[in-house]
Amino acid sequence: MNYQKLTDDFQTKYLIPYGMYEKEQTRSYHKDRRKVANWQYDELNDQYTDPDGIIFTFHHYSTRHDRYGYERQFKVYRSVKYFEDPKRETLATTKSGNRRQISVKIGFTLKTRRRNG
Repeated sequence: MNYQKLTDDFQTKYLIPYGMYEKEQTRSYHKDRRKVANWQYDELNDQYTDPDGIIFTFHHYSTRHDRYGYERQFKVYRSVKYFEDPKRETLATTKSGNRRQISVKIGFTLKTRRRNG
C-alpha cells in the first residue's frame, strides 16, 4: 500500500525492497517445496505442478478486502482428482478430505480512501 502511494501520489520510483525480498534471496527459500514460487507453472494450460507431481488447475477468481480499503485479487487453483492412484489422491486432498487449493495474487487496487479526522 505504501509503494502504491509513492507511485500514485508522488510519481517517484522507490528503491526500498519489499518485506520478503531478503528472505526470497536465501537458498533455503529456493529449496522449500511448499513455496508456490518454486513449483512448475504451465502457462498454456494455466496450471501449477507441485514437487510431488500434483497438478493444480485454475478454478476461480477471488477478491479480498482489507481494513485499509484495498482490494486484492487472486486466482484460485485446485488440485485435480486422481481416482486411479490412491497415493496421489491422498497427496491431492487435505486431512479432512477436501481438495487442496492455492491462491496466487494477481493484483490490488485502492477501492476507497479513508478520511482523516
